[in-house]
Amino acid sequence: MMTRSEIEQQVIAFLRDTLQLDEAQLVSSANLKADLGLTSLDMQEIMMFCKNTFGFLPTRREIFTMNTLNDVYTLINQKNI
Repeated sequence: MMTRSEIEQQVIAFLRDTLQLDEAQLVSSANLKADLGLTSLDMQEIMMFCKNTFGFLPTRREIFTMNTLNDVYTLINQKNI
């Protein structure tokens, strides 16, 4: 099981490297749509990232009700038991 810090590092690396986001923007309180400009396609990329990296596929409801990076970390942490 990964620690929350390790989860955060993995998510930040994914967002930086795959979605080409500026790491300075990737704070826990960043709003996925308003602050980071993520689209529904980007959210589907996050779904696949969760499946490939953490071994679970979030439901569409879970993925589209996440508002902040903290929500992403919390979901992964809850599923990573």
